[in-house]
Amino acid sequence: MQEIRIFMHYEKHSGSLEYAFLEALGFDKNKDKFAKIIEELKKNPQSSPELSKSTGISRNALNYYLEVLLARGIVQHYNHKFHLVGTQFTQIVQYIETQTAQTMKELKELAKEIDKKQK
Repeated sequence: MQEIRIFMHYEKHSGSLEYAFLEALGFDKNKDKFAKIIEELKKNPQSSPELSKSTGISRNALNYYLEVLLARGIVQHYNHKFHLVGTQFTQIVQYIETQTAQTMKELKELAKEIDKKQK
């Protein structure tokens, strides 16, 4: 099993903890764009047009980045705006941890059902 070494990533990016955080979550490309979006959403929830204007990222590209953030559970969309799942990185990690724990619980139950059928 592969380990995530956050501080190794941190050293590669000359002190950018935000980049290390994003890289540890699997964002290898376009970390600067993802970081811009997260920083803007930390300030306040925004619609896609508002985010495009505040980040300087084109609407088409922004929609792609938002889909990735939504799929990773870092951003939610409601009331026509995008929201971070937490205003601090520790809150984001806590949310991801909770979701991962739930997924693992469901996976264990599925594995038990499969094992029962194989007996």
